Amino acid sequence: MSSALAAYLLGIMVAWYPLSTHDFTHKSTDYTNARYASIAQDLATVALDPSEVPLLEDSENKPKGTGRIETAMLMLSWAGYESGGFAEDVDLMIKMGDGGRAKCLMQLHKPYMDNVVDRVTCFREGLRAMHDSMRMCRKGSLASRLAGYTVGHCVPEENGAKHRVNRAVKYLRENPFLFLDE
Repeated sequence: MSSALAAYLLGIMVAWYPLSTHDFTHKSTDYTNARYASIAQDLATVALDPSEVPLLEDSENKPKGTGRIETAMLMLSWAGYESGGFAEDVDLMIKMGDGGRAKCLMQLHKPYMDNVVDRVTCFREGLRAMHDSMRMCRKGSLASRLAGYTVGHCVPEENGAKHRVNRAVKYLRENPFLFLDE
């Protein structure tokens, strides 16, 4: 399922942030597409890793693995917003965000950023930060529970988290992942 999920995530990335949004970098469209594909594959690797606990669990009325797909969607939405649309300098960790205090596509702060050495560890630590936010913010909607990630403390229906969650949920509802045998 890894290649199918990576292809699905790549399609979402291009829909949310078309390759042309990176034209100012003077890199070829093929280069940007390959970088997007690599991002999608790295995220799929983390989201489907059996040693990683997904943010959302499978439900009885959905195919097995749906919780991992939904987790990947949330992480992709977070990475897109946090990185300025999968900006290359943020992706390659050339540029630090949030006044020099945040690292990688997931824009992780300490202590999470301390463990980031590449994109895969960025996504692993991002998932850990999301889990920690949900443990810290135990009440309310998914957006309320993920506010700890976006603003550092629990805020009911925090706007940043709400936008990120809504974008992922809307896309998944309108363009469901098709579970096919690989």
